[in-house]
Amino acid sequence: MDVPLPLARRPVTGTFRVPVSKSSLQRALVLAALSEAPVECDVSDAAPAGEDVEMLRAALAGLGSWRGGALGAGRASLALDLGLGATGFRLATALATLRPAGARTLVRGRPALLARPHHELRRSLQRLGAHVVRKPSGAHRVIAGGVRGGSLTVGCRASSQHLTALMLLAPRLGGLTLTLADRPVSRSYLRLTAELLARFGIAARLEGLEAPGGLIEVPAGVPACTRLLIEPDASAAAAWWAAAALTGGEASIRGLGRGSAQADVALLAVLERMGARVETAADASAVVRGPREGLVGAGEVDLGDAPDLVPLLAALAARASGLTRILGVAHARGKESDRLAASAALIVALGGRAEVLPDGLVVEGGPLCAGVVSAAGDHRIAFAAGLLGLVVPGVVLRGAGAVSKSYPTFFDELARAAGA
Repeated sequence: MDVPLPLARRPVTGTFRVPVSKSSLQRALVLAALSEAPVECDVSDAAPAGEDVEMLRAALAGLGSWRGGALGAGRASLALDLGLGATGFRLATALATLRPAGARTLVRGRPALLARPHHELRRSLQRLGAHVVRKPSGAHRVIAGGVRGGSLTVGCRASSQHLTALMLLAPRLGGLTLTLADRPVSRSYLRLTAELLARFGIAARLEGLEAPGGLIEVPAGVPACTRLLIEPDASAAAAWWAAAALTGGEASIRGLGRGSAQADVALLAVLERMGARVETAADASAVVRGPREGLVGAGEVDLGDAPDLVPLLAALAARASGLTRILGVAHARGKESDRLAASAALIVALGGRAEVLPDGLVVEGGPLCAGVVSAAGDHRIAFAAGLLGLVVPGVVLRGAGAVSKSYPTFFDELARAAGA
Protein backbone atom coordinates (compact mmCIF):
# COMPACT_ATOMS: atom_id res chain seq x y z
CA MET A 1 0.00 0.00 0.00
CA ASP A 2 1.46 3.37 -1.11
CA VAL A 3 0.41 6.28 1.10
CA PRO A 4 1.19 9.97 0.47
CA LEU A 5 2.37 11.23 3.85
CA PRO A 6 0.77 14.32 5.41
CA LEU A 7 2.76 17.55 5.37
CA ALA A 8 2.41 19.52 8.59
CA ARG A 9 0.38 22.69 8.02
CA ARG A 10 1.01 23.69 11.63
CA PRO A 11 3.30 22.60 14.47
CA VAL A 12 2.32 19.22 15.88
CA THR A 13 0.72 20.07 19.21
CA GLY A 14 -1.48 18.18 21.65
CA THR A 15 -1.85 15.50 24.28
CA PHE A 16 -1.82 12.29 22.29
CA ARG A 17 -3.51 8.97 22.96
CA VAL A 18 -1.29 5.98 22.19
CA PRO A 19 -1.58 2.21 22.79
CA VAL A 20 -0.58 0.85 26.17
CA SER A 21 3.00 -0.25 26.64
CA LYS A 22 3.41 -3.31 24.45
CA SER A 23 6.41 -4.47 26.46
CA SER A 24 4.71 -4.08 29.84
CA LEU A 25 1.40 -5.58 28.77
CA GLN A 26 2.95 -8.67 27.20
CA ARG A 27 4.94 -9.36 30.37
CA ALA A 28 1.87 -8.75 32.53
CA LEU A 29 -0.28 -11.11 30.44
CA VAL A 30 2.27 -13.90 30.87
CA LEU A 31 2.48 -13.39 34.63
CA ALA A 32 -1.31 -13.30 34.82
CA ALA A 33 -1.44 -16.69 33.05
CA LEU A 34 0.99 -18.07 35.62
CA SER A 35 -1.01 -16.73 38.56
CA GLU A 36 -3.64 -18.66 40.48
CA ALA A 37 -6.26 -15.90 40.59
CA PRO A 38 -7.64 -13.48 37.98
CA VAL A 39 -5.58 -10.36 37.25
CA GLU A 40 -7.13 -7.21 35.83
CA CYS A 41 -4.82 -5.32 33.45
CA ASP A 42 -6.14 -1.76 33.26
CA VAL A 43 -5.61 -0.46 29.73
CA SER A 44 -8.27 2.26 29.82
CA ASP A 45 -7.99 5.40 27.69
CA ALA A 46 -5.54 3.80 25.28
CA ALA A 47 -5.50 3.62 21.50
CA PRO A 48 -6.14 0.15 20.02
CA ALA A 49 -3.38 -2.38 20.61
CA GLY A 50 -1.55 -3.76 17.62
CA GLU A 51 -1.21 -7.25 16.20
CA ASP A 52 1.66 -8.26 18.50
CA VAL A 53 -0.45 -7.93 21.64
CA GLU A 54 -3.56 -9.49 20.13
CA MET A 55 -1.68 -12.52 18.80
CA LEU A 56 -0.04 -13.11 22.17
CA ARG A 57 -3.47 -12.86 23.83
CA ALA A 58 -4.74 -15.52 21.44
CA ALA A 59 -1.75 -17.76 22.13
CA LEU A 60 -2.24 -17.45 25.89
CA ALA A 61 -5.92 -18.28 25.52
CA GLY A 62 -4.88 -21.46 23.72
CA LEU A 63 -2.33 -22.39 26.39
CA GLY A 64 -4.77 -21.84 29.26
CA SER A 65 -4.18 -20.75 32.84
CA TRP A 66 -2.14 -22.29 35.65
CA ARG A 67 -3.78 -25.25 37.37
CA GLY A 68 -2.53 -28.31 39.18
CA GLY A 69 1.14 -27.53 38.64
CA ALA A 70 1.00 -26.94 34.87
CA LEU A 71 -0.16 -24.42 32.32
CA GLY A 72 -3.57 -25.51 31.05
CA ALA A 73 -5.35 -28.76 31.73
CA GLY A 74 -5.16 -30.66 28.44
CA ARG A 75 -2.47 -32.44 26.43
CA ALA A 76 -4.02 -31.84 23.03
CA SER A 77 -1.56 -30.65 20.39
CA LEU A 78 -1.63 -26.89 19.82
CA ALA A 79 -0.42 -24.61 17.04
CA LEU A 80 0.24 -21.01 18.10
CA ASP A 81 0.75 -18.28 15.50
CA LEU A 82 2.59 -15.16 16.70
CA GLY A 83 2.69 -13.36 13.34
CA LEU A 84 5.65 -10.97 13.45
CA GLY A 85 5.83 -10.63 17.23
CA ALA A 86 9.29 -11.66 18.44
CA THR A 87 8.54 -11.04 22.12
CA GLY A 88 5.35 -13.09 21.89
CA PHE A 89 7.09 -15.87 19.96
CA ARG A 90 9.80 -16.21 22.58
CA LEU A 91 7.37 -16.00 25.50
CA ALA A 92 5.01 -18.55 23.96
CA THR A 93 7.90 -20.96 23.31
CA ALA A 94 8.97 -20.75 26.94
CA LEU A 95 5.43 -21.06 28.28
CA ALA A 96 4.73 -24.15 26.17
CA THR A 97 7.35 -26.04 28.21
CA LEU A 98 5.07 -25.65 31.27
CA ARG A 99 2.10 -27.49 29.74
CA PRO A 100 1.21 -30.94 31.13
CA ALA A 101 3.95 -33.49 30.41
CA GLY A 102 3.84 -34.80 26.86
CA ALA A 103 1.74 -31.94 25.45
CA ARG A 104 2.97 -30.88 22.02
CA THR A 105 2.98 -27.26 20.87
CA LEU A 106 4.03 -25.80 17.52
CA VAL A 107 4.99 -22.13 17.91
CA ARG A 108 5.09 -20.46 14.53
CA GLY A 109 4.92 -17.08 12.80
CA ARG A 110 5.60 -15.33 9.52
CA PRO A 111 8.88 -16.06 7.71
CA ALA A 112 10.46 -12.74 8.75
CA LEU A 113 9.88 -13.61 12.42
CA LEU A 114 11.13 -17.17 12.10
CA ALA A 115 14.35 -15.90 10.49
CA ARG A 116 15.21 -13.79 13.53
CA PRO A 117 17.71 -15.05 16.14
CA HIS A 118 16.01 -17.42 18.61
CA HIS A 119 18.81 -19.94 19.19
CA GLU A 120 19.78 -18.66 22.66
CA LEU A 121 16.26 -19.26 23.94
CA ARG A 122 16.17 -22.80 22.54
CA ARG A 123 19.61 -23.56 23.92
CA SER A 124 18.76 -22.20 27.36
CA LEU A 125 15.48 -24.11 27.63
CA GLN A 126 17.18 -27.31 26.45
CA ARG A 127 19.83 -26.95 29.14
CA LEU A 128 17.04 -26.63 31.70
CA GLY A 129 15.66 -29.98 30.55
CA ALA A 130 13.03 -28.81 28.05
CA HIS A 131 12.41 -30.38 24.64
CA VAL A 132 12.47 -27.49 22.16
CA VAL A 133 13.61 -27.95 18.56
CA ARG A 134 13.68 -25.75 15.49
CA LYS A 135 11.69 -27.05 12.52
CA PRO A 136 12.99 -26.47 8.95
CA SER A 137 10.52 -23.58 8.65
CA GLY A 138 12.02 -21.91 11.71
CA ALA A 139 8.99 -22.72 13.88
CA HIS A 140 9.55 -24.25 17.33
CA ARG A 141 8.29 -27.70 18.30
CA VAL A 142 7.91 -27.98 22.08
CA ILE A 143 7.12 -31.18 23.98
CA ALA A 144 6.29 -30.28 27.57
CA GLY A 145 7.87 -31.93 30.58
CA GLY A 146 11.26 -32.07 32.25
CA VAL A 147 11.99 -28.36 32.49
CA ARG A 148 13.34 -27.27 35.84
CA GLY A 149 15.00 -24.33 37.57
CA GLY A 150 18.62 -23.97 38.58
CA SER A 151 21.68 -22.10 37.31
CA LEU A 152 22.58 -21.26 33.74
CA THR A 153 25.13 -19.22 31.80
CA VAL A 154 23.44 -17.38 28.94
CA GLY A 155 24.68 -15.43 25.93
CA CYS A 156 22.95 -12.09 25.34
CA ARG A 157 24.59 -10.19 22.47
CA ALA A 158 21.71 -10.34 19.98
CA SER A 159 18.66 -9.80 22.18
CA SER A 160 17.44 -9.60 25.76
CA GLN A 161 14.04 -11.15 25.06
CA HIS A 162 15.13 -14.71 25.81
CA LEU A 163 16.33 -13.50 29.21
CA THR A 164 12.92 -11.95 29.80
CA ALA A 165 11.23 -15.24 28.88
CA LEU A 166 13.42 -17.14 31.33
CA MET A 167 12.85 -14.56 34.08
CA LEU A 168 9.08 -14.77 33.73
CA LEU A 169 9.13 -18.58 33.85
CA ALA A 170 11.53 -18.73 36.79
CA PRO A 171 9.02 -18.50 39.67
CA ARG A 172 7.17 -21.58 38.36
CA LEU A 173 10.43 -23.47 37.73
CA GLY A 174 11.55 -23.20 41.34
CA GLY A 175 13.79 -20.19 40.68
CA LEU A 176 16.63 -19.40 38.27
CA THR A 177 20.11 -17.91 38.53
CA LEU A 178 21.34 -16.59 35.19
CA THR A 179 24.99 -15.66 34.66
CA LEU A 180 25.41 -13.42 31.61
CA ALA A 181 28.21 -14.48 29.28
CA ASP A 182 28.21 -11.07 27.56
CA ARG A 183 27.29 -7.49 28.31
CA PRO A 184 23.57 -7.65 27.60
CA VAL A 185 21.95 -5.46 24.97
CA SER A 186 18.66 -3.68 25.71
CA ARG A 187 19.28 -3.72 29.46
CA SER A 188 16.34 -1.40 30.12
CA TYR A 189 14.00 -4.19 29.05
CA LEU A 190 15.49 -6.49 31.70
CA ARG A 191 14.84 -3.85 34.33
CA LEU A 192 11.28 -3.53 33.04
CA THR A 193 10.85 -7.30 33.41
CA ALA A 194 12.13 -7.11 36.98
CA GLU A 195 9.69 -4.28 37.69
CA LEU A 196 6.75 -6.33 36.41
CA LEU A 197 7.85 -9.34 38.46
CA ALA A 198 7.98 -7.11 41.55
CA ARG A 199 4.44 -5.93 40.92
CA PHE A 200 3.44 -9.60 40.98
CA GLY A 201 5.25 -10.13 44.27
CA ILE A 202 8.44 -11.71 42.87
CA ALA A 203 11.65 -9.92 43.90
CA ALA A 204 14.21 -10.42 41.12
CA ARG A 205 17.81 -9.30 41.59
CA LEU A 206 19.84 -7.80 38.75
CA GLU A 207 23.53 -7.22 39.34
CA GLY A 208 26.44 -6.10 37.17
CA LEU A 209 24.56 -5.74 33.88
CA GLU A 210 27.13 -3.24 32.58
CA ALA A 211 29.69 -5.95 31.78
CA PRO A 212 30.00 -9.69 31.08
CA GLY A 213 29.50 -11.78 34.19
CA GLY A 214 26.35 -10.00 35.33
CA LEU A 215 23.82 -11.91 37.37
CA ILE A 216 20.04 -12.24 37.30
CA GLU A 217 18.35 -14.12 40.16
CA VAL A 218 14.62 -14.82 40.21
CA PRO A 219 13.26 -16.79 43.17
CA ALA A 220 10.56 -19.44 43.23
CA GLY A 221 7.10 -18.12 44.00
CA VAL A 222 3.49 -17.71 42.99
CA PRO A 223 2.94 -14.57 40.86
CA ALA A 224 0.00 -12.64 42.31
CA CYS A 225 -1.55 -9.27 41.51
CA THR A 226 -5.19 -8.19 41.63
CA ARG A 227 -5.12 -5.11 39.40
CA LEU A 228 -2.35 -3.67 37.28
CA LEU A 229 -2.36 -0.27 35.57
CA ILE A 230 -0.37 -0.42 32.33
CA GLU A 231 1.44 2.72 31.16
CA PRO A 232 1.16 4.23 27.68
CA ASP A 233 3.67 2.84 25.20
CA ALA A 234 6.92 4.83 25.18
CA SER A 235 7.86 3.66 21.68
CA ALA A 236 4.59 5.07 20.30
CA ALA A 237 4.91 8.19 22.45
CA ALA A 238 8.40 8.77 21.06
CA ALA A 239 6.91 9.40 17.61
CA TRP A 240 4.83 12.30 18.98
CA TRP A 241 7.65 13.73 21.07
CA ALA A 242 9.83 13.62 17.95
CA ALA A 243 7.09 15.21 15.79
CA ALA A 244 6.70 18.11 18.20
CA ALA A 245 10.47 18.61 18.40
CA LEU A 246 10.81 18.60 14.60
CA THR A 247 7.91 20.96 13.84
CA GLY A 248 8.34 23.41 16.73
CA GLY A 249 5.20 22.14 18.44
CA GLU A 250 4.36 20.71 21.85
CA ALA A 251 3.44 17.12 22.72
CA SER A 252 2.69 15.05 25.78
CA ILE A 253 1.20 11.66 26.53
CA ARG A 254 -0.86 11.58 29.72
CA GLY A 255 0.69 9.31 32.34
CA LEU A 256 4.11 8.92 30.74
CA GLY A 257 7.26 10.73 31.79
CA ARG A 258 10.94 10.43 32.58
CA GLY A 259 10.30 8.11 35.53
CA SER A 260 9.08 5.24 33.34
CA ALA A 261 11.13 2.04 33.22
CA GLN A 262 10.42 1.75 29.49
CA ALA A 263 13.55 2.01 27.37
CA ASP A 264 12.33 4.57 24.85
CA VAL A 265 11.85 7.41 27.34
CA ALA A 266 15.59 7.77 26.62
CA LEU A 267 14.55 9.88 23.63
CA LEU A 268 13.64 12.74 25.98
CA ALA A 269 17.27 13.33 26.98
CA VAL A 270 18.39 13.10 23.34
CA LEU A 271 15.80 15.67 22.28
CA GLU A 272 17.16 18.07 24.89
CA ARG A 273 20.63 17.66 23.38
CA MET A 274 19.10 18.55 20.00
CA GLY A 275 17.59 21.79 21.30
CA ALA A 276 14.09 20.80 22.43
CA ARG A 277 12.77 21.62 25.89
CA VAL A 278 11.42 18.81 28.05
CA GLU A 279 9.37 19.76 31.10
CA THR A 280 7.42 17.75 33.63
CA ALA A 281 3.70 18.45 34.03
CA ALA A 282 1.79 18.30 37.31
CA ASP A 283 0.82 14.66 36.64
CA ALA A 284 4.51 13.76 35.98
CA SER A 285 3.94 13.51 32.21
CA ALA A 286 6.77 14.72 29.98
CA VAL A 287 5.99 17.75 27.81
CA VAL A 288 8.24 18.23 24.76
CA ARG A 289 8.50 21.66 23.10
CA GLY A 290 10.37 21.96 19.81
CA PRO A 291 12.76 24.86 19.09
CA ARG A 292 11.59 27.48 16.60
CA GLU A 293 15.06 27.73 15.13
CA GLY A 294 15.29 24.01 14.32
CA LEU A 295 17.08 21.03 15.82
CA VAL A 296 20.83 20.54 16.05
CA GLY A 297 22.72 17.27 15.64
CA ALA A 298 22.86 15.08 18.72
CA GLY A 299 26.56 14.20 18.45
CA GLU A 300 27.33 10.67 19.62
CA VAL A 301 24.37 8.74 21.04
CA ASP A 302 24.60 5.18 22.37
CA LEU A 303 21.20 3.52 21.85
CA GLY A 304 22.34 0.05 22.90
CA ASP A 305 19.60 -0.09 25.53
CA ALA A 306 16.93 1.43 23.26
CA PRO A 307 17.44 0.10 19.72
CA ASP A 308 13.82 0.79 18.71
CA LEU A 309 14.70 4.50 18.69
CA VAL A 310 17.23 4.13 15.86
CA PRO A 311 14.86 4.97 12.94
CA LEU A 312 13.23 7.92 14.72
CA LEU A 313 16.53 9.46 15.78
CA ALA A 314 17.97 8.92 12.30
CA ALA A 315 14.97 10.76 10.83
CA LEU A 316 15.36 13.64 13.30
CA ALA A 317 19.09 13.80 12.56
CA ALA A 318 18.45 14.05 8.81
CA ARG A 319 16.70 17.39 9.40
CA ALA A 320 18.98 18.69 12.17
CA SER A 321 22.00 20.92 11.57
CA GLY A 322 25.22 19.00 12.05
CA LEU A 323 26.14 15.37 12.59
CA THR A 324 24.54 12.64 14.65
CA ARG A 325 26.39 9.39 15.27
CA ILE A 326 24.22 6.53 16.58
CA LEU A 327 26.30 3.80 18.22
CA GLY A 328 25.96 0.52 20.10
CA VAL A 329 23.14 -0.88 17.99
CA ALA A 330 24.55 -3.74 15.92
CA HIS A 331 21.64 -5.81 17.31
CA ALA A 332 19.21 -3.48 15.49
CA ARG A 333 20.05 -5.44 12.34
CA GLY A 334 18.04 -8.40 13.68
CA LYS A 335 14.67 -6.67 14.14
CA GLU A 336 11.69 -6.68 11.76
CA SER A 337 14.17 -5.27 9.26
CA ASP A 338 17.87 -4.52 9.30
CA ARG A 339 17.11 -1.18 10.95
CA LEU A 340 20.51 0.28 10.23
CA ALA A 341 20.27 -0.34 6.49
CA ALA A 342 16.56 0.50 6.33
CA SER A 343 16.98 3.80 8.22
CA ALA A 344 19.85 4.83 5.97
CA ALA A 345 17.88 3.87 2.85
CA LEU A 346 14.93 5.98 4.02
CA ILE A 347 17.12 9.08 4.33
CA VAL A 348 19.09 8.51 1.12
CA ALA A 349 15.86 8.00 -0.85
CA LEU A 350 14.92 11.58 0.07
CA GLY A 351 18.30 13.00 -0.93
CA GLY A 352 19.86 12.96 2.54
CA ARG A 353 23.17 11.66 3.81
CA ALA A 354 23.47 8.58 5.99
CA GLU A 355 26.24 6.02 6.36
CA VAL A 356 25.89 2.58 7.94
CA LEU A 357 28.56 1.68 10.50
CA PRO A 358 29.30 -1.80 11.90
CA ASP A 359 27.34 -0.91 15.05
CA GLY A 360 25.31 2.13 14.05
CA LEU A 361 24.75 5.06 11.71
CA VAL A 362 26.18 8.47 10.91
CA VAL A 363 23.60 10.99 9.67
CA GLU A 364 24.39 14.47 8.40
CA GLY A 365 21.47 16.88 8.53
CA GLY A 366 20.46 18.90 5.50
CA PRO A 367 17.71 19.58 2.96
CA LEU A 368 15.58 16.66 1.76
CA CYS A 369 13.41 16.23 -1.31
CA ALA A 370 10.27 14.38 -2.39
CA GLY A 371 10.47 10.67 -3.02
CA VAL A 372 9.06 7.20 -2.54
CA VAL A 373 10.35 5.40 0.54
CA SER A 374 9.86 1.88 1.87
CA ALA A 375 8.77 0.77 5.33
CA ALA A 376 10.79 -2.43 4.76
CA GLY A 377 8.03 -4.36 6.55
CA ASP A 378 8.97 -2.59 9.79
CA HIS A 379 6.62 -0.46 11.89
CA ARG A 380 9.50 1.59 13.33
CA ILE A 381 10.70 2.54 9.84
CA ALA A 382 7.11 3.52 8.95
CA PHE A 383 6.93 5.82 11.98
CA ALA A 384 10.23 7.45 10.97
CA ALA A 385 8.95 7.98 7.43
CA GLY A 386 5.81 9.61 8.81
CA LEU A 387 7.99 11.97 10.81
CA LEU A 388 9.97 13.07 7.75
CA GLY A 389 6.78 13.45 5.73
CA LEU A 390 5.68 16.18 8.13
CA VAL A 391 8.48 18.47 6.97
CA VAL A 392 9.32 17.22 3.45
CA PRO A 393 6.66 17.76 0.74
CA GLY A 394 5.85 14.86 -1.56
CA VAL A 395 6.94 11.85 0.48
CA VAL A 396 5.12 8.61 -0.40
CA LEU A 397 5.44 5.60 1.88
CA ARG A 398 5.35 2.09 0.43
CA GLY A 399 4.15 -0.48 2.99
CA ALA A 400 2.43 1.85 5.45
CA GLY A 401 0.37 -1.07 6.75
CA ALA A 402 3.39 -2.16 8.80
CA VAL A 403 2.13 0.05 11.65
CA SER A 404 -0.69 -2.43 12.33
CA LYS A 405 1.89 -4.42 14.29
CA SER A 406 1.91 -1.97 17.19
CA TYR A 407 -0.11 1.21 16.47
CA PRO A 408 -2.86 0.66 13.86
CA THR A 409 -4.31 4.19 14.01
CA PHE A 410 -0.98 6.00 13.72
CA PHE A 411 -1.36 7.48 10.25
CA ASP A 412 -4.96 8.61 10.85
CA GLU A 413 -3.80 10.45 13.97
CA LEU A 414 -0.74 11.83 12.18
CA ALA A 415 -2.96 13.36 9.48
CA ARG A 416 -5.13 15.02 12.12
CA ALA A 417 -2.11 16.35 14.02
CA ALA A 418 -0.62 17.72 10.80
CA GLY A 419 -3.85 19.56 9.96
CA ALA A 420 -4.16 17.63 6.69
